[in-house]
Amino acid sequence: MIIKKYTDFSRFGANMYVVGSEKRAIIIDPCISYQQIKKDWEEYSWDYIVITHGHYDHFTCLSEYLALFPMRVLLHKQAIEKLGNPALNYSSFIAKPTSIKLESGRYVTAYEGLSIPFGLEKIKIMETPGHSNCSISIVIQNCIFTGDTLFQNSVGRCDLFTGNSAILKESLRRFYHLKKEYNLYPGHDEVTTLLTEKKDNPYMRCFYELESK
Repeated sequence: MIIKKYTDFSRFGANMYVVGSEKRAIIIDPCISYQQIKKDWEEYSWDYIVITHGHYDHFTCLSEYLALFPMRVLLHKQAIEKLGNPALNYSSFIAKPTSIKLESGRYVTAYEGLSIPFGLEKIKIMETPGHSNCSISIVIQNCIFTGDTLFQNSVGRCDLFTGNSAILKESLRRFYHLKKEYNLYPGHDEVTTLLTEKKDNPYMRCFYELESK
């Protein structure tokens, strides 16, 4: 399995990841133009575009990929409404208002426990709301792509539409109780590990403090 990270430094600092296996590949949060990654992936065929949540900074180049390739979009059902509404996906506040209407058959609804094969791997879905009600995390082997739920030493904000700090805390609790060690690939900032975040992230460390009393 190959994982490459691309960061949109010119606009919002969002991360896009491409995961490849057996010449098949998926894109997680398409915020980088295909022309910028083309040379790295010309020998691969595209299976899915995964949207971790429906905020514009994480799908700025979605229309480009949909026009170029017969890929399907994997996203939470609550994200579909956000993609189609510039006020809900925040494009009307931070950029040109953008509305994307996904046609029936062009998307797959992601839900807790869903497992989808690609190459020699499986994409497994965790519902991890809090930053948004449509937030999902993607588990592939020992890697979790956390979107804006969990960052290196921080978490996603909860004051946007459908954000909820109490619900986010429960999503973080799920991460804390995962027994396996994972590499974490967040929607912004740097790659980290679950063990590091359990020890150093103040939003995660509180669970240890509560349980040790």
